[in-house]
Parts: sequence; C-alpha cells; structure tokens
Amino acid sequence: MTKNEPLSQGQTTQAHGQTQQPRRGMSTRVRGSMRALVSDARAAFAVPAVWLGLFGSVLIVVGSFTPASLPPDSELPYFIGLGLLQTGVGRAVAAAAVLLGMASLLLAWVAMRPGRHGVRGGVPRATWWLWSLPMLVAPPLFSRDAYSYAAQGLLVSRGMDPYSTGPISVPGPFADQVDPMWLFTSAPYGPLALRTQQLVVELSFDNAYFAAVAMRVPAFMSMALIASLLPRMTERVGVSVEPARWIGIANPLILIHLVGGAHNDAMAVALIVAAMLLAFDGRFWISSLTIAAAAGYKQTALLAMVALAGYLARRAVVARRIHEISGGTPSCEERTAIEADRHEPTGPVRGAPHDPGAPGMVEYIRVAAAVGTASIGLFALITFVCGLGWGWVESLSVPLMARSILSPSTVVGSVGQIIMLGLGSSAETAQIPLDTARACGMAIMAIGLIWTTLWLAPRRPTLSVVTAFVIFVACGSVVHAWYMIPVFVLLGLVPFSERTYTVAMWVIAVLGVYAAFDSALGNGSITIAVTLVAALVLRMRARGVLPLPANLRARLAGQHRHAHIEQNQKVG
Repeated sequence: MTKNEPLSQGQTTQAHGQTQQPRRGMSTRVRGSMRALVSDARAAFAVPAVWLGLFGSVLIVVGSFTPASLPPDSELPYFIGLGLLQTGVGRAVAAAAVLLGMASLLLAWVAMRPGRHGVRGGVPRATWWLWSLPMLVAPPLFSRDAYSYAAQGLLVSRGMDPYSTGPISVPGPFADQVDPMWLFTSAPYGPLALRTQQLVVELSFDNAYFAAVAMRVPAFMSMALIASLLPRMTERVGVSVEPARWIGIANPLILIHLVGGAHNDAMAVALIVAAMLLAFDGRFWISSLTIAAAAGYKQTALLAMVALAGYLARRAVVARRIHEISGGTPSCEERTAIEADRHEPTGPVRGAPHDPGAPGMVEYIRVAAAVGTASIGLFALITFVCGLGWGWVESLSVPLMARSILSPSTVVGSVGQIIMLGLGSSAETAQIPLDTARACGMAIMAIGLIWTTLWLAPRRPTLSVVTAFVIFVACGSVVHAWYMIPVFVLLGLVPFSERTYTVAMWVIAVLGVYAAFDSALGNGSITIAVTLVAALVLRMRARGVLPLPANLRARLAGQHRHAHIEQNQKVG
C-alpha cells in the first residue's frame, strides 16, 4: 500500500506504514456480551419449565419477607407492601408460598433433565441466572449465616480479631441480626473469606442489612464463573455438557444456598473448578495457587488436591511417552493417540482394562507430594498476606455446637444419647455414644480419604474428587445441605449411569424440601402452611391447571403413553 492510497475499511495505520485490524474495544465486548445474554434469555423463555422455575423462585422470595429471615423489628416488609406477612396468618401464607415455590422450582428442574423425555437442545444456558435474579433482593434464604458474615466483616474492618471474639463485640444492628447461637463464637472461615466480608461491609456504608444481602455479590459472581468454566471442563474430560449443566449449574439446591444463602462455599467451589481446569492443562503452579485460594474461603477445598495430583501425574506420563517416541518428535497421529490417554477410562474402576495413561505409584506419589506441598505452602502465604493469622484452627470446633440431623454419625450418636438418658444415665455418661459415633465417623473418613488419594486418584482423578467430598459429608460430624454442593457441581464431570443421576436427583429434592420445611418451622406455622399448599394443589388439579410443564407430564405418564402410541401403530 502506498501512502497516497486510502485505507481499506477496518484498517488502522501504525509506524512505518504497517496496517493492522483494530482491536475490539471494551464497549464492543460489553455490547456483545449483553446481546448474548439477551439471546440466551429469549431461548430460555421459550421453555415452559423455565417459567415454572422462575415462578417458584419469585414465590420463595416473597415468602422470605417474614421475621424468620429478616432482622428483628425490620420495617422493610411494610415499606415494600408486605406488612401482612408479619402477622400470624401472613406468616402461614408466607410459609405456604415458600413450600409451593420450592416444589415449583424442583418440578421445573426435574422436567429439564437430559434424556429421552428431556428438553430439546438441553438446559438453556440462561436458566441459572434467570432463576437466581429474584433471589438477589431477598433476605438471606434458608440460613442466617450471611448476617454472621456481615458482623465478622465489621470485626475485621474495626481491627478486631474475628478468630478470638464473636459478633457480640460489635453491638448494634450488625450483632442484632445474627443468630443467637453464633453471637459469642469466633469465625471458623479462611482468611480470604473474612477479607471479602470486610470489603463488602466497607462498601455497604455500614448498613447491617444491606451488608448481609450484598454478600450475594461475590456468590453470584462465583456462580457465573462456575457456569463459564464447567462446560469447558466437560470438554477436557470428554463428557457431555448437558448433564453437567443440569445438575451442576441449574440445580435448585445450588442456587438457593449459594446465591440465596450467600455462603462462602460459592467462592470455594468456583475456584475448585478453575483449579481442576488449570491442572488438566498442566499448569502446576497456578492450579496450586488457585486451590490454595479456594481453601482461603473454605478449608475443605483442599480435598480437591486429589484431582490436581491425578491430572498432573497423568499429564507427566503422556509427556514422557511423547518424548520417548521418535526422539520427542512423534507424528500428529501418534501425538493425538498418546494425548487421548490423559482422559480417564469409563466403566467400573475394579477390573478395568489396562490404562496406558495411569502413572506408577512412585511417580504419582512424587507428583501428589509436590501438589500438596505447593498448595499448602501457598495457602500459608495467603494467610500471611491477609494478616489474620491461624486462629481459624482453634475455631474449627465451632460448627459442632449445632446438632446436625443430616449427619449420620451425629444421628446415630444422638439416638444412643437419648436412650442412655432415658435409662437414667448422667449427662456425662450419655455423651459417650455421641462422642463415640462421631469418632468412628472421623476414623472412617480418614481411611476413605487415604484410599481415595492413593488408589483412586491416579486412576480416576475426576471421580476421586467427587468421592472425597462424598466421604467428607457422609462421615462428618456436622452436615448442612450446602456441604453437598461440591459433589453436585462436579458430578456431571463423571460419566455416571442414569441410576446414579436418579439417586442424586432424589437427594437434591429431599434436601430442597427439607430447606422449605425448615423455613416453615421458623415461621411457626408448618401445619397451616402444608394445609394451604395441599388445598391449593388439589384445587389446581381439579381445575386442570396444575402448573406442570408438558414434558414433565409426559415423563410422569410414562408407560401408559408409550403403550398408547404402540397400539396406534399396530392399528395403522
């Protein structure tokens, strides 16, 4: 091009007469992202089940504006026209709304299950954020932990040690909205969680309620990161994206607890997925740093080190085999065939055929030791930089104050404790069955995690991290529904059978209903609420307007529908 020739459209000049295509500006990328969001929303709204789930989410939000979820003496319901929900009858109506909303949300999600009767084209990408948007303006849902987060953030902001004192040290609106059980307890959370809580509080202009609700901002951003990275991870491990999007992103249990409850687990799980993706791509240091950051929010994130070790060890095997062939210069076909061995085999672990990508035990232990040393060392560095110390170690027993009915060992021990008390034993003697059951649970957990680390991880890295979190939940002394979220987020990365997904679906449904009933109990009106919901459902069924999507009715119709079709074919 001569200097007198005009520039072609879309070109810009540089020094020495060179030309290049202009870079896309930030505004262009933002507009493109907004158009993509609008397009995804339109596609989602074309699916009836999405509307049903959105209806359920709105019902849950409306039903949450009661004293059970709000700070004491809150005037907010009267300001937004929901003052009726503060009365006895109103609280019963609110509890019924939460129950019906949870049922609608679960039914909508079940209707979109991938499979023969699933939604064509899979679960719409926008489903998770469309169902989450109403929750952003609700009080903390199904847990008051967000109020504790706000108080702990204020402690840090005022220069106090959250690991040696509790919310009672900041009397006033921040402490008033904390559950009385946790008023005098120190924080058991990692240093990054507390620094994040401090930042949210300082950006909330010292408004206690707004600070608690604003804890959803990092949680919602974490859900967006999960929604972005999980499909990429399915490509790496070679599984379909639809089961992962259904059970790991659009899952109602994940949304109500991560977004609705604003739990720290959101940031931890998002960083776990990011660390696994980086480790699969061979990024040792950055993946170790990412898992260390995840532990800075929730210390149990370190369980995911088993997946990092497995991925990196398998990659080392592939790299060595590539180097051994043709002096390190294999053909494209040979390289492709060897790199395919990085994928985990499918089928049962025991009795599986030879796995050429599996590392030897010595090589795996070497890589696992390196991952563990790097991750824990970087976690120590993060702790030092945050400047809050290691006080959380002594606070790990704080959650044990709650008697968790979702913990098998605690339930068994509690039954033994009740029997001992009924037989006239002293309180100290009756405590023995509970302590023994919990100790047995911890011993089983230790054995299971050792087996997962040394035997399962080098063979099935992705399955190993799911197994590690299942063992942690099943054997833990304290279990909350949101402790299961890492399992459900990562479950879709493993090619499980339909039966496994069915079991997981029922577990999610039971935990969702449990959360709704627990909320109704908080309003002291569970009987009236259940009666109202039952009456409403029966009336809607009688009128033929029960809000079930067509594909769910087809799923429930099942064999009768197929038999009718076969009969028509025979007649034809």
